Amino acid sequence: MENDCMTTRAARASLRLACDLAMAPTTRYVRNIRSAFWRELQHGVPSTLIQAFLTAGLNPDRLDAQNTPPLVFVADQGSVALADLLIRAGANVNASNASGISPLMAAAMENRAEMMRALLAAGADPEQKDALGQTALMKAACYGDYDYGAYEAVEYLLNNGADVMAKTKQGKTALYYAMDPDVRALLERAKMALVRAKRFSTMGGAPT
Repeated sequence: MENDCMTTRAARASLRLACDLAMAPTTRYVRNIRSAFWRELQHGVPSTLIQAFLTAGLNPDRLDAQNTPPLVFVADQGSVALADLLIRAGANVNASNASGISPLMAAAMENRAEMMRALLAAGADPEQKDALGQTALMKAACYGDYDYGAYEAVEYLLNNGADVMAKTKQGKTALYYAMDPDVRALLERAKMALVRAKRFSTMGGAPT
């Protein structure tokens, strides 16, 4: 019962902050509003309070204390419904954190194909690069839910415009990062298909 009461009080406090945002967005409440908004995001569901904050005019790209955009955090956690709520509120699908990690990269690193579908449909750039020059495809090949690469994520990105030949600042491609043999084979096939397509294009023919 005590926990229920505490939860109710916290919810009411957050709702009051949402009202404060609507009434006086330039007051001292702004810092508390940001904290309350991020606390709600961490629950991983599109709650009424999150909707209230956004409806009241809270910036859906408001950074946390580590300069992480909400959509990057949500993409990493995997709540497609919450990501959709932020996107509909105007969140930038290509916003990145201090290391240049975008929402699509965060989803690729966790092998979240459904999240990647939602982000790409909303205009996420598969060729966006982080501070090291890595793309979402490279992240998927390297991390993939920390299981030596994610086949599903890599395959989905390749089928949706990811460039298998994209290079980092050091000239490395996704193949360099792929440790899983199935992922490497998938990338090799994509690379060969691209090479054949370019060869036939210069010859004026069509690949078979």
